Amino acid sequence: MVAKGEYEPRGAALKLFLSDAPEILMEGPAGTGKTRAVLEKVNYWCMQVPGLRAFIARATRVSMTESVLVEFEDSVIDPTIGVKFIGGNRPNRTAYVYPNGSYITVAGLDNSDRIMSSQYDLCAVFEATEINESDWDKIQSRLRHNRLRYQQAIADCNPSFSSHWLNRRAMRISKNGQPMMTRLLSRHEDNPTVTQEYLQRLDNLSGARYERLRLGLWVDESGVILPEFDSETHVVAPSTSLWTDGRSQILYYVGGIDWGYQNPGCFQVWGVTEDERMYRVEEVYYRHQRLDWWADVVEQADRMYDLQQVICDPAQPEHIAMLNARLGRRGGRRTGAICFGANNSWAPGRDLVAELLRPNDGSEPRMFFCKNAHQMRGLDPSLLEEHLPATAEDEIPGMTWDEPKEGRPIKERPKPGVPDHAFDVTRYVAMYLWGKGAPEKPFLKALRQGSVGDILGWETDLA
Repeated sequence: MVAKGEYEPRGAALKLFLSDAPEILMEGPAGTGKTRAVLEKVNYWCMQVPGLRAFIARATRVSMTESVLVEFEDSVIDPTIGVKFIGGNRPNRTAYVYPNGSYITVAGLDNSDRIMSSQYDLCAVFEATEINESDWDKIQSRLRHNRLRYQQAIADCNPSFSSHWLNRRAMRISKNGQPMMTRLLSRHEDNPTVTQEYLQRLDNLSGARYERLRLGLWVDESGVILPEFDSETHVVAPSTSLWTDGRSQILYYVGGIDWGYQNPGCFQVWGVTEDERMYRVEEVYYRHQRLDWWADVVEQADRMYDLQQVICDPAQPEHIAMLNARLGRRGGRRTGAICFGANNSWAPGRDLVAELLRPNDGSEPRMFFCKNAHQMRGLDPSLLEEHLPATAEDEIPGMTWDEPKEGRPIKERPKPGVPDHAFDVTRYVAMYLWGKGAPEKPFLKALRQGSVGDILGWETDLA
C-alpha cells in the first residue's frame, strides 16, 4: 500500500486494515500511530473503491484543523493522484474528492447536519472520548452506502476514565454473542517513527495522564476536585441549547480572563439566559502570548458579543487598567470601565461551580460548556503536541486535590502543577454572576448598533 510514502501497518494497525468488524475501538497510549493507521485505511479504500463515501470527524470542527488534517495532508495523501480539496484553506476544508469519485467529508460533531444528511461506507472519529454515545449511535445510522463489502465505524482514542462509555461499550456483548466493539490495542512498538525524546515527554507526565497516555490504561483520577462535571451532561451543542423558534435565549454576555505566559492564560465568554443558566460560548486557552495579544482577544470578543463586564484575575491591576483603556477608546458606550478584578476566594468559588453543575431540584444544571467554542483563535498547537489540556473540558476532569503532608494542615487547593487556568476563569465569572463578586449586578448597557445582540433583535430596553 502506497500513500504519500511507503506505509507498512504493524500490530494493531495491520489488524485494523484486515478487520471488517462493524465497530472498532482503536485505543492505546499517545504516539503509537493510531491516527495515521485510521487515515491510511480510509485513504486506501477511497483509492480502491470508486464512489466510496467516508467521513472523518472530531467532536468539534476547529479541532480537526491542526491535528487530523495536518497528518492526512502531510503524511497520507499522495499529491500526484489528483485529490481535490473542497472548501478553501485547511480551516475551511469540507471534503476531499478522489479522481474515481470517492469522497471524504470533514466535519465536527458540534455541527452534524452535513453528516446526518448523507450515507457512508466508512466513518472515523478521532479523540472519540470527546463525544458521547448518542453521537456514536447517530453515526451508525448513516453507515448504509454499501459501496464497500462492509460498513465500518472506527473510534480512535487514548484511554480515559474507566467508566467512560467507550470502555463500557467495548465490554458489552451484542445479540450475536460477539463484543459490540472490536478492541485493537495499539502500542509504541507498532510505530517505528516514535522517538525516545517523545517517550521521555510521556514519562514526565504524572498520575492518571501518565497511566493513560504512556501505558494505555483506562484509569480514574484520584481525588478529583469537581466530580460533579460530566461531559455528557455539561458539554452541549449551542444550536439545540440556546435557540428556540429561531431566537437566542441569551440575555447578555460576560467575559472573564486569567493571565498567563509560561502557564496558559485563558479568556472565556459566558452567555446568561433569562432562566439564570450560564453557557460558555467562547474560549481562548493559550500560553506564550503577551498582554497585547490578550488585549486584542478581549477587544475582538467585545465587538462580537458586546460584553457587559470582563471579570479579571485581580493579581495584575495594571493589566486591568490597560484593558479598560483599550476598550474605552471606542465610542458608543454609555459606561466607562467594564473590566474589574474578580473575587478570588478559591474554596467558595469551587463550591459555587460545583453547585451550578449539579441539577437543581431535579431540573437541569445551571452551568454548561458549548461545543465549538474556540473559533476566535482555535486550539493551542503546542498544548496539543504535549498532550496537555487545551480547553476547559480537557482541564476540569483532571483537576485533583493537593495531597496532605504529615504534620501540615490540609490545603483545599489543586495539586501543584495541575492545570486550573480555565477553571479559575469559570469561578471568577460564576462568583460575579451569582452576586459574590464586584460589581454587584450586571448593569446591562444598551446594545451597541451592529453588535450580535442588535443584529439578532434582542431586547434593547435592558439598561
